[in-house]
Amino acid sequence: MTRLGNRLQCTQRGAAIVEFALVSVLLVTLLVGILQFGIVLFTFNSAIEATRRGARLAVVSSIASDADIVTRTLETLPLLDTCDAAVARYPMGCDLATCTHVRVSLSGCTVAPWFFWPIATPVAIPPFSTALPRESLGNNGAP
Repeated sequence: MTRLGNRLQCTQRGAAIVEFALVSVLLVTLLVGILQFGIVLFTFNSAIEATRRGARLAVVSSIASDADIVTRTLETLPLLDTCDAAVARYPMGCDLATCTHVRVSLSGCTVAPWFFWPIATPVAIPPFSTALPRESLGNNGAP
């Protein structure tokens, strides 16, 4: 019996290492996938916050140029590959003194995942927009 027991023990040598190698590959893949998913969700949240920041900047400051607001909005999105931002003031055709609302929107944004980078296609982020009422901040109606 001992001879048979020794033979079985010899054939099982190294099985734990092989099992660990198989399981660890799956575990590491799962962990990196979770990390990448977290980065994409962080990017979604950053896009939402960028529209909020741009709209807030447009309603409380006297920046006359929509291009400046767009530039400052896009500065907060370093992880995005491509993104289009737009500023709209309401009612249409108003100037800084007569506008009642401002809308900042992002569209066409994509983020490139790095996990499967050789075969990865950019992930499209849905369009976001934020509209806020114009505020005077005590300047008697003047922005």
